[in-house]
Amino acid sequence: MKAIVLRRPGQVPAFSYEDLPDPQCKEGEIRILVKAAAVNRGEVQRRAGTVGGSWSPTSADPPKPAIVGWDVAGVIDRVGKNVNQNLIGQRVVALLVERGGYAEMAVVPSEFAIPIPAHMTFNEAASLPVAFLTSWYGLVRHAGLHAGEVVLIQAGTSGIGVAGIQIAKDLSAIVIATAGTDDKTEFCKKLGADYVINYTKEDFLDGVKDITNNRGVNVALDCVGGETLKNSIASLSHGGRIVTVGNVSQSHHPTIALDILFKIRPRFASESLLTEPDLPSALSNIVQLVAHGRIKAVIDKTFHLSRADEAHNYIEQRQHKGKVILTP
Repeated sequence: MKAIVLRRPGQVPAFSYEDLPDPQCKEGEIRILVKAAAVNRGEVQRRAGTVGGSWSPTSADPPKPAIVGWDVAGVIDRVGKNVNQNLIGQRVVALLVERGGYAEMAVVPSEFAIPIPAHMTFNEAASLPVAFLTSWYGLVRHAGLHAGEVVLIQAGTSGIGVAGIQIAKDLSAIVIATAGTDDKTEFCKKLGADYVINYTKEDFLDGVKDITNNRGVNVALDCVGGETLKNSIASLSHGGRIVTVGNVSQSHHPTIALDILFKIRPRFASESLLTEPDLPSALSNIVQLVAHGRIKAVIDKTFHLSRADEAHNYIEQRQHKGKVILTP
């Protein structure tokens, strides 16, 4: 099979497009002929060597070859021992718990492959797992967002932001999103955001105060970190809930004033997706929400698999509005 291989982390170009042996199924696994793979910010950071994880690309001896990629969609072509043979030929979306999505084939435990309806494209399906599951667990499971509450969604045009806006609106919440250009502001409004603050033109804290009549938001979903996380906390109402799901800014030492914490008394949650319970059933729920038109997959741009470096650069330049997809 063809695959995108990372042998040493760093700035783009960092990948090589190589021929590798076809992966084989172990017991309980299925193999997918990959038709689409999504690109996630976490994969960009791992390629750059700025974050670690269960496999840290900055370790002295990373696995060779290392294939990143969590989200894939395609067709099951082989199953391992103790897996129903009738699954062969089924169209599925999968969350790869051990990565390996930037390739023509991928293997995954069978329970992590979720059937998709005929009218859903592979590109749409591949865009769902990490972004929508992260937002769903953050807003529903951790924050307990409910109808009528006000929620702040940072980075509204990111994959998590796009998902967060839609999930919050499906819950009948009032959504305030942030974006950095007028074009992205309009994009968030079209997704359903009730208010959008262009943080390059106004202080979003002042904007939140104006919108909420100084009450603050009930919930904040923050994937940016750093100073943005600090201000997300300050935007909360008394007893508000904040969920941090990423650190795009790569800032590790934000200073949060104690007087703000004493005044607001926020509830914190920090989410790590692969440690969440019931991932397959949650992904199945997301697929059904999309299938029934309650939320939608948003694809910004598609690159051929061999152009993974370009796809990563596109995300690093913050040009995207929605998901970026690789296709073999």
